[in-house]
Amino acid sequence: MAKRLIKEFKPDIAIGVGGYASAPLLWAATRMGVPTLIQEQNGYAGLTNKILGKKAKSICVAYEGMERFFPADRIVLSGNPIRKEIVPATPQMKAQAFEFYGLDPQKKHIFVVGGSLGSRTLNEAMKKWIEDGCPGGKDIEVIWQCGKYYKKAIDAFMQEAKDAGKPVGGIQHSDFIMRMDLAYAAADVVISRSGASSVSELCAAHKATIFVPSPNVAEDHQTHNAMALVNKDAAVLVKDAEAVEKLLPAACALTENPERIAQLEKNIAVLAKTDAAMTIAEEVYRVIK
Repeated sequence: MAKRLIKEFKPDIAIGVGGYASAPLLWAATRMGVPTLIQEQNGYAGLTNKILGKKAKSICVAYEGMERFFPADRIVLSGNPIRKEIVPATPQMKAQAFEFYGLDPQKKHIFVVGGSLGSRTLNEAMKKWIEDGCPGGKDIEVIWQCGKYYKKAIDAFMQEAKDAGKPVGGIQHSDFIMRMDLAYAAADVVISRSGASSVSELCAAHKATIFVPSPNVAEDHQTHNAMALVNKDAAVLVKDAEAVEKLLPAACALTENPERIAQLEKNIAVLAKTDAAMTIAEEVYRVIK
């Protein structure tokens, strides 16, 4: 089927971004003389890309040190394409963010982002912190993206916490974040999984971040993504298995350490690749020519 597609469409180039679905198409393209380019978003190459990389004309990567997986002479350090509105926060953006989310500019702010479906671990960590009375959070407000899969259960939990007199007034939860640029802008500290796109956005936004890599991904690539930053003192890592107990205390402590936040912001900013989409597009045209 892949060969038939290539024969009918007659592409000038075949581009793959990993995953088993790209394997037969790029394999067929290579055997039929069509040049290929692959983009590896993560700090640890997936099996499909490792196989396809042997014959690819170009490999666009987001992390240094990918010579472990691909021929060094064909690697382009491009970064991962991200939304153009994700930029370092200006004072005007911060003011807009505080107004948009109804936040107190005099307080510290934590943004917990678990992805569109949500993260059980991050949600459990938030619940534990709330059940304990939000220790260290007297002057902290939280934007908590719990994900659509967990929204109903978190709604019930938050109502129970409120009824029990827990200090949840400064916590706003939702299944989806409409304005990620403003959520980043408002945050002093971000808590996030370390998927490829999330890491790239946080670099572009210059945010002090605590990563909790998901253990439920192929070849543990989220840990590799996070460690690429941790090893450059550009982020903090809390293991998934330790997050329920340690995550929110670590985040609260970080909000009280402006010097450490400034250092993390400075170091993560160096790793930002905001022109990744153009770099990859230009490489596609170079390979075709």
